[in-house]
Amino acid sequence: MNGKNNKFPDISIGKLLVQFDSLIRVVSKKFAASNKLHPFTEEDLYQYITLRLMENLPAIRFNYKGNAKVKTYLAAVLRNYAHEFIRKNKLQLLPSISLNKFGSIPYEEIQEATIKWDKRAELERIKRIMILFGNKQGKIEFVLKGFCRMPLSEVELNPFREKHHDFEWIKELIRKLNSYQKPTDKDIISLLNQLFNHLDGKNNGDEAMRKWIDRTLNEIIELLNSSKDKRFYNKDGLTALLTIYFEGKMNTSIKNN
Repeated sequence: MNGKNNKFPDISIGKLLVQFDSLIRVVSKKFAASNKLHPFTEEDLYQYITLRLMENLPAIRFNYKGNAKVKTYLAAVLRNYAHEFIRKNKLQLLPSISLNKFGSIPYEEIQEATIKWDKRAELERIKRIMILFGNKQGKIEFVLKGFCRMPLSEVELNPFREKHHDFEWIKELIRKLNSYQKPTDKDIISLLNQLFNHLDGKNNGDEAMRKWIDRTLNEIIELLNSSKDKRFYNKDGLTALLTIYFEGKMNTSIKNN
């Protein structure tokens, strides 16, 4: 079969990680075994490689040209992340292994996938986009944070709360949101809808909340993709970027307290 017929899986980040988990494990195990004298474990490598894959998935997907099988392409990308982990920890690099062992993959293609996505620049872009929402920014960030399965706090709702709101009920609802082990989109949307119906004095159905979230995500994606060289965001890619954005805000809040 001609390599150009290969297509990158059009599936969610979660499903992609499940599909290629064994590949991530193999790369982590081999690099950890080859660096026994260094103070990191296979699990350290596995977590780092998985995080980098999540962060860079939009660029990885965008830069895949179909010149090799997806598994072969990802194997090379994952090895780059393993080398990167070792460099960052000032560890001894393994001798480079020719990409030919993984198949015929243009070196530039792998380089684009691993360095084109500038995390700092993308976080700055999402920060500016959020500011554009003006007085809606707080609500939008709270809802999207919940939709991204990030821990929520009732303190974040202070700008929306009034004296007649049932604060204990709100705290209990947020506790329930945070306690879910593997929440579905439906679970998250239902609880967020209950919460904002109470805060806004409305009686909207869950479908209204789902459509509002979809519209908001699509609006952000359109803004992110408006630049000629930044056209690789979809819903999954945006979710990954938002997760990193919210983690950064949480870390900053912790440092300031």
